[in-house]
Amino acid sequence: MEEGHNLERQLLDKLVSERAELEQHIVFLQKRLGLPLTVSPSASPSASATGPVDLANAGIQRGEFFGLSRPQAASALLKKWGKPLTTTQIFEGLKDASYDVSGKNALNGLYTALSRTADIRKVAPNTWGLREWYPHLKEPKKRIPVMSNEPRALTIEEVEREDE
Repeated sequence: MEEGHNLERQLLDKLVSERAELEQHIVFLQKRLGLPLTVSPSASPSASATGPVDLANAGIQRGEFFGLSRPQAASALLKKWGKPLTTTQIFEGLKDASYDVSGKNALNGLYTALSRTADIRKVAPNTWGLREWYPHLKEPKKRIPVMSNEPRALTIEEVEREDE
């Protein structure tokens, strides 16, 4: 029964996250078109999964992620928080912990960094979780770098030329 409850909770979190993302798109388009903004009655801050990350409740201290790369800091934040977070929540959580997230298009840069990190997985639209939370997933394929100075076998023609 506990497992069924956990699955329902995960489904609810996923749907709330998707709803919040759709509402962001709707507001963006309404602003762009110059239309009056409409607010969904279900979009209360208490019900939203895209709300701010409360660092104190997660046991996160300011400066805790100092010296870590963005993916490492995001991974540590997710581990402390204990559940999937949106890109914006991760961004704001890192910023609130005094982690330097400045730069041009910093939010997009964080999204890209998260998508390229093996221990962080996209679990719903714009929502990330730790790979270890999903043991049923297959291991990501390893990328093998192509080396330009790698020795190769000689062709028959090249061997014959060397013999001359």
